[in-house]
Amino acid sequence: MVLKLIGFDKCIFFLKPLPYSAVFKIKKIRNMGLLKTAIIGAAVYAGFKYITKKDPITGRSVVDDLKDKAPEWKEKAKDYQREFETKFQNVENDLTR
Repeated sequence: MVLKLIGFDKCIFFLKPLPYSAVFKIKKIRNMGLLKTAIIGAAVYAGFKYITKKDPITGRSVVDDLKDKAPEWKEKAKDYQREFETKFQNVENDLTR
């Protein structure tokens, strides 16, 4: 009854057990997922260490440089926003005439 409600009433193969080779492949894929997760985690860790590592000459890290440049990037973004809004208003005014 439940299978019929879900729509699997015609899928008899769904109820059959999986062959051994399919079970082995599923376990292999699961192990590869663990390996991929470990590799991605190591890459993220290495990236974090690189970004936060202090430069021996200047004593500053990449994060420090980004923090210093963020306000000027914010102002540039606001200028682009204002420019886009004025262009949009001009187009809107031309279309409503």
